[in-house]
Amino acid sequence: MTRSQARGLLHIDAALALLSGILCVVAPQVFVGSFFTEPLSAQGLCFVRLLGTMYVSYALGEWCVLARGDRSFWAVFFPVCLVGDALHMIVFLHGLSGPAAYWGVGAWSNCAIVAFFAPLRIHLLRNLHLTDRAPAPVIAPVAEVVQ
Repeated sequence: MTRSQARGLLHIDAALALLSGILCVVAPQVFVGSFFTEPLSAQGLCFVRLLGTMYVSYALGEWCVLARGDRSFWAVFFPVCLVGDALHMIVFLHGLSGPAAYWGVGAWSNCAIVAFFAPLRIHLLRNLHLTDRAPAPVIAPVAEVVQ
């Protein structure tokens, strides 16, 4: 995997988080409707909106660090994300065991995204150099014109 591929996948991760976050904030009923057959209470919808703001802040934070290319951040970020992925899947699978839950497109795509990005994070944690920005081009000095 090249550096540009790895950074491109991290941009995709941030874009998916941003889109999910916007959907949670703007239309929480639509987001929840992809996992459950019964609507949530007002308190549940507030929780989904809060989840959306967390997704948006995650995406914006990831893009800020991608712009800087800071290895020390990624060394902390990837292990935290892996713990978050594990907790996310435990809570998600437990929630889908209820009678009002169903395995629709939302549930399958959620599992697929986590199953794809968790190994990617492990790989990038072992190869932090892939998260670096491309080095700035070196501009050769122009030879002075002899007059």
